Amino acid sequence: MNVNVTVLKDETLGGIEREYTEVKRKARVGERIKNTSQSFDLPVGYVTEVTGIGAAGMVECYDAAGDERSRAEFTYVVLEASDIVRINGERLRLVERKAAVGDYLVFSRASNGITAGKAYKVVDFDCDGGEFRDDDGDTRWQSHIAINRCKAYVLEPVSSVQSAPVEPSIADLIAITDGLTDVVAKLTRKVTELETRVKVTEEDVVLIESGVADEISALKQAAEPVKELTRDDMIERAKADVASLCTQSKGKYAYWEQGGDVTVEFVISREKRTVVALLRLAYIDTKKVYARGIAKAAPGDVFNSHIGRAIALRRALGLGVPAEYTNAPQPSEIRVGDIVEYEGYRVVLGPDGPAYLYTNGSAAVSSYVAKNGKLIDDSRESSEEVAE
Repeated sequence: MNVNVTVLKDETLGGIEREYTEVKRKARVGERIKNTSQSFDLPVGYVTEVTGIGAAGMVECYDAAGDERSRAEFTYVVLEASDIVRINGERLRLVERKAAVGDYLVFSRASNGITAGKAYKVVDFDCDGGEFRDDDGDTRWQSHIAINRCKAYVLEPVSSVQSAPVEPSIADLIAITDGLTDVVAKLTRKVTELETRVKVTEEDVVLIESGVADEISALKQAAEPVKELTRDDMIERAKADVASLCTQSKGKYAYWEQGGDVTVEFVISREKRTVVALLRLAYIDTKKVYARGIAKAAPGDVFNSHIGRAIALRRALGLGVPAEYTNAPQPSEIRVGDIVEYEGYRVVLGPDGPAYLYTNGSAAVSSYVAKNGKLIDDSRESSEEVAE
């Protein structure tokens, strides 16, 4: 699937270039958008930041001059930050993991000679910190405290991913059908020619033509447009997937080829946006974990614990993860039970009414907080089901 990207400087990473995925959805306050149609005060391709949502969903932002507010409704795409950056023309992936000697790091903050957004090679580690060398050969020594405070990312080359099989287009299927029709015509003529030499019954000809017609009908059905799955569809599919993999009562047990029946435990963290599936051998009094699988929401994606359970469990069992899970569409609206981030606070959305004024971490689904906050979690599970 082709994905359009826009490359912009990311000031949170010292101004290095970062790839932003272009997504067609409604924008929220604080997000970057890119104009895709010519308007009175915004040229095509102009990138700006949403400052507010006006009446009838019209977007408020600064115009191209930078000194006027625009309320004109126009066509745009939302720019969602990916984990791909570009340094010296090379595409690299930002990975949050423990660095090793030989890795390259990039820091989001400057500290004690460390420049934000500059690549440093790890040349040594000890109990106090690490030694880094930049492209100019200059070395810098930083303590573990400084490394954590500067928010370091490991840079990994973007590996070449094998392209998914290309689905035939409707035009291709029609061409195949037309070609098959020609084959049928030639076969019919051939049968007519052979009738003088070989006795072919009328029933045999009907069977041949019927078989080819069935193939043509199947191709035409395949050419019909396929209904695009919604996010709700993917969530329900993930729930059913977990239920089918956990074959016994209460969804606690699953079958692991390397060890037979295993108990399944999910560790879910809203803060880390992760789901971990832990497998332990069933019917044995032990806490030893024999296999685990981890799912982590990508930067810019809305976290959903149900999709995360399906991905983590499949990875723990050594099964393939369907592409629909990792490419699930983002939510198009907010609902009761969703969690939004507003001014640094996480707010749970409840139904309209006095009980859900913006107090104690709750707000009504139609409130200003809900409409202007950033949707970060649509799992719609209680705190007892999902860890904070």
